[in-house]
Amino acid sequence: MNSTMKTIRRIGIVLAALLVSIPIPYLFFSFIQWNPDVSTWHRVTRFFFLIFVFIDLVITVSVYIAIKERKF
Repeated sequence: MNSTMKTIRRIGIVLAALLVSIPIPYLFFSFIQWNPDVSTWHRVTRFFFLIFVFIDLVITVSVYIAIKERKF
């Protein structure tokens, strides 16, 4: 397999990991927004949202490192 195909495959797997992991914080945040007590929980939801985004970035980077080590 040549290097162009490896690069395309890596990009595809990273995009798939992003597509799976990115909706999680948005779903959580929309659920909290639907909650009537948003005004009191606004800072808490922002904090959790940032934590979920950080977790998504960690997942994506770890998937990319796993791809590099297995030499897909």
